Amino acid sequence: MAGSLTNAGETLALNKVFRDNDDIYVGLATSTINETDDLATIVEEDDANYIRELITFTSPVDDGTGSFKIENDVLVEFPVFSDDADNNITYAFITKEFTATSGDIIAFADLGSGKQPGAGGKLYIPAGGLEITLD
Repeated sequence: MAGSLTNAGETLALNKVFRDNDDIYVGLATSTINETDDLATIVEEDDANYIRELITFTSPVDDGTGSFKIENDVLVEFPVFSDDADNNITYAFITKEFTATSGDIIAFADLGSGKQPGAGGKLYIPAGGLEITLD
């Protein structure tokens, strides 16, 4: 028998995973990320200045279609890329791990054709730029 989350269940799930726990971080990958991937199976950005950044989210809201969503509530700014910056960044991911190379990926986002910052360049995720939806 198939089941479905109610609106209250969707709100509870989004709050528990993304808001009511330990810090969570956003990272950048240069490889495709799939639902079965974890930190050990992706290729993470390796620029000398790169680090995962803390990310926080808004309270869940109904998007008007019966789906509940959250989005990052402040600007996320990655450090200036080094002189050796040369990778095309194709995915962003959410994890509870600040630096570990093993652990779970909670969510991910395809960046389309990717972003390739040059030396001295920065990457940003504007407030509201990363949205996670449950329907």
